[in-house]
Amino acid sequence: MPLGNELSFLRDYLDIEQHRFASRLRIHIDAPASLYLLRIPPMLLQPIVENAVKHGIGPCIEGGAIIIQCTRIHNKLRCCVSDTGAGFDGPLDHIMHGSGVGLRNTALRLEKLYNEPLKVERNPSGGLRFMFDIPIHP
Repeated sequence: MPLGNELSFLRDYLDIEQHRFASRLRIHIDAPASLYLLRIPPMLLQPIVENAVKHGIGPCIEGGAIIIQCTRIHNKLRCCVSDTGAGFDGPLDHIMHGSGVGLRNTALRLEKLYNEPLKVERNPSGGLRFMFDIPIHP
């Protein structure tokens, strides 16, 4: 699926969440149009964004922001989903081993398709940041 289609789908999903959360949810998508035709597996970003909304923004009375960034770094597409929400108090490696399946399945897909990990780190402005790289094929 072209990255542009995946981002369009995410915008539709986030528009719905925007109605639900109103001013508590701020959204920023940063991806140059030059990357829109790059092919990625369908629904690769969706579970990460859903997790950010549900576990990052949802618990925070004041809400927060979801930031989706896609950039080209040499011969790879880097996708990063950050939130400024609740964060996670435990060890970060426990996130992939929780009761949910969305992040775990996404991590497994990346590993099997590209031998690339789904990285997670604490966002300096609060919340979490998930990031992965996938090869760009000419």
